[in-house]
Amino acid sequence: MGGGLGQHDRHGQADPGADKRPYREDGGRTRDEYVLTDMGRGLFPVIVALMQWGDKYLQDGTGPLHYLDHEAGVPVHVEVRSETGDAVELEQISVRRNPAWSAPKAPKTQASESVG
Repeated sequence: MGGGLGQHDRHGQADPGADKRPYREDGGRTRDEYVLTDMGRGLFPVIVALMQWGDKYLQDGTGPLHYLDHEAGVPVHVEVRSETGDAVELEQISVRRNPAWSAPKAPKTQASESVG
């Protein structure tokens, strides 16, 4: 299993959530920074939502970290919004099958290729 963003798993596969890039500050040694990929950026709101949940239900509303709008300095939070930008409450959400979706084909495994 991977050890974290930007690391490799036991098979040498890179974590698809972040890329590791070298950088060096003036006069310093070369270090690595981790930059989120598109996949990692897509997962970011989920991580923030889980932190909000933990802060509210496990930390009595005060968590150890704050995510802030860099320019305004105010806290940010995750919420569900419609495509029109309106906030949507849980009671307003319905789930329906997507008629355009089709199940992906199961990948062939080595065991199934060697049988027969």
